[in-house]
Amino acid sequence: MTTINATPAENADAAARKAVSMEVHHSIEQFLYAEAAILDRDDLGYWVNSVLDPGIRYQMVVQADRHVRDKAPLSQRELMIYDDDLTALKLRVRQFDTGLQRMMDPRQHIRRFISNVRVVETETPGEFEVTSYGKAYRFRREYDKDEVVYQRTDLLRQGGDEGFILLKRRIDLFERVIRSKNLLFFL
Repeated sequence: MTTINATPAENADAAARKAVSMEVHHSIEQFLYAEAAILDRDDLGYWVNSVLDPGIRYQMVVQADRHVRDKAPLSQRELMIYDDDLTALKLRVRQFDTGLQRMMDPRQHIRRFISNVRVVETETPGEFEVTSYGKAYRFRREYDKDEVVYQRTDLLRQGGDEGFILLKRRIDLFERVIRSKNLLFFL
């Protein structure tokens, strides 16, 4: 599986990994759709407690545009918006529920769309690397509308209430400058 932010060697390594059966691919797609529905209905407590692994690493990144001549390593071109563990994610969810977060009252309405799902098996049995593209629309009040386009790279393990547990998520936003007023939501 070739990923946008990977080096040619990393892409060659990913291509050499074992492809999954159609049944496994379908069940992972269904998990991603179910997760999107959980987040869309704003059931964040369930998401944090039932979908995420206790060792979760949740990252959101924006890439700086550089000239072709600029050979700076990828790590120097990234701006980390979020780099959260389970404790930080639970704190964010609790903050949303307090009613003290002005942007969350009244609640925002979000619809997430997932596509281009690619799955490969990792070296660990029952774990899968999943790359997908997504688009989220956020509506708040009568006049606020945001659209976010992104790529996600997830590490999933079979198990849990929804069939899989999310071990790691990296979200790469495709905007150089974030036009949204805030990023107070999960993708």
